[in-house]
Amino acid sequence: MTKPPTGHYRKLLPANHQDVKLAFTDQPMTGVVRRPDLVVSLVTHFKTLSDSHAAYYAEGLRDGTIIPVTVAAAADKIWAPGELFLTS
Repeated sequence: MTKPPTGHYRKLLPANHQDVKLAFTDQPMTGVVRRPDLVVSLVTHFKTLSDSHAAYYAEGLRDGTIIPVTVAAAADKIWAPGELFLTS
């Protein structure tokens, strides 16, 4: 099981989950909503694919190193501590 190129999962996502992104859980995440409710359906989908990298994504979702996220609406964004935003 080799690591796929960046963003390769976008080609493999089902049509009803095109707004979903996959994120590594060890990286800071801002401006997204975690979607653990999608893990089972995505693992099932990736298992059915014949793509050589689908197993990588299925395993990452199953063991918790990858999590599905969606981009948060502008009003729901959470800014990282120490960031300063000014309006003029």
